Amino acid sequence: MIRPFTLIVSLLSASFVFAFDGPPYVLQWPDSTGDILVAESSSYTLHRYYRQDDGSTGVESLTMSIGQNGAGKRREGDLRTPYGVYFITDRLDTASLHPKYGSAAYPMDYPSARDRQLGRTGSGIWLHGVLPGTVTPIPRDTDGCIAINNQQLNSLAPRIDVLTTPIIITNTIDRSLGGTYSDLRDELSERLSGWTDSLAEGRLDALLAFYSPNFSYQGLGLDDFAVLQFDEMASANIVGVSHNDVFIAADPTESGVFVTRFMLHVELSDGGRREQRKRLYWQRDEAGAFRIIAEDEA
Repeated sequence: MIRPFTLIVSLLSASFVFAFDGPPYVLQWPDSTGDILVAESSSYTLHRYYRQDDGSTGVESLTMSIGQNGAGKRREGDLRTPYGVYFITDRLDTASLHPKYGSAAYPMDYPSARDRQLGRTGSGIWLHGVLPGTVTPIPRDTDGCIAINNQQLNSLAPRIDVLTTPIIITNTIDRSLGGTYSDLRDELSERLSGWTDSLAEGRLDALLAFYSPNFSYQGLGLDDFAVLQFDEMASANIVGVSHNDVFIAADPTESGVFVTRFMLHVELSDGGRREQRKRLYWQRDEAGAFRIIAEDEA
């Protein structure tokens, strides 16, 4: 239920702030993750969710532009904005780019491992500004990117953390998970802990039990991936594995698919240490257990 809120109208465009229960699709929001962006293509609105001093969640909603052909990207050049859970990967200087990119540009990690698994192609999906002097973005005016007013993007810039800030893109925000959020979070957290423990123990059979037969990794099926994992585990001399900073979100358009993004810490017998930002994509199997269908590093 939405709490009472105070409406603050912006002179720039349709923009408002109010207290809210929490970001949609997000099951776990770690302290290491600041603002969460949720883009709703049907209303051409980019929602910025943030923590308030009293512990509640606030949201600022900004008018945005999406692809000329709408959303639901499938292939290179279709001029559509993708649906899914993505993360900002970089900040680009737009001084030498076309003026349509505005004051800044922030690439996203499209195509994700799940996109590639489903055969979706394309690249260069950004959050960026608009032509100087534009107050309200045209609803469908990009090659597939998301664009907002330059002044609003500049205000948002200090809150964008490269490799950390999520951007969830959906058609219409759906809160149907409702009270099941906590149960799903606990179940996925338990499965992730089991995966980490199996990696720490060096038990390939136990580790692979967490993967779906339909799993793929950078073009490898499960069998080839198992060989790769065996070689890595045999040569690494792992003595300890842990994870933290876990972000969990439901895919906004693919029902039953969830993303866990976290930092993986691996301690080696020679005293060395590896740290890696991982993403695992989960889906229930026929028996009802969550299994990994795709994974990536980012």
